[in-house]
Amino acid sequence: MLRPFGRVGALNDSSGRYEMLSMIGPSIYHANEPMLVLFGGGKSGPNNTWDAYYSPSADGVTAGGVVRHVEQAGDVNGDGWPDLLLSDDRWYLFDHGIAMVIAGGPEIPTDDTTLSVRAIATAEHRRALHIWPNPMRDKLQIVWRGDLRRLPRRFTIHNALGELV
Repeated sequence: MLRPFGRVGALNDSSGRYEMLSMIGPSIYHANEPMLVLFGGGKSGPNNTWDAYYSPSADGVTAGGVVRHVEQAGDVNGDGWPDLLLSDDRWYLFDHGIAMVIAGGPEIPTDDTTLSVRAIATAEHRRALHIWPNPMRDKLQIVWRGDLRRLPRRFTIHNALGELV
């Protein structure tokens, strides 16, 4: 069962008007750890489906309570989007605890975190377009900031040989 868990800020809203709703509950990956689930939203309230989640064991970290505390961290990585700090001062493997930074963005990637993400700049924003996974398989995700003056209208995808896909 999910329960509300702290303020996380507007991690995926470039206007900064709509905070994400954070909920915490049992992980679907490991029985002994909590999982943080984030819901975006707008004028009508939170979305019905989650936009992002964090579970330590899904990220390759030893299962445990990394999400004991959640704090808005400002723009930690310098991409113009607010980020989130998860921490646990009682992390059982270290005397001083553990902390994880969850990067905000136009769409918070929820797929495999071991895949790389490419950010493409425009004249307005250093990291305007995000493309993942790289390398792609049968599906390519492309997202862009909603506050661009000129939104993308057409994409062409080419393979490594320069051929139009």
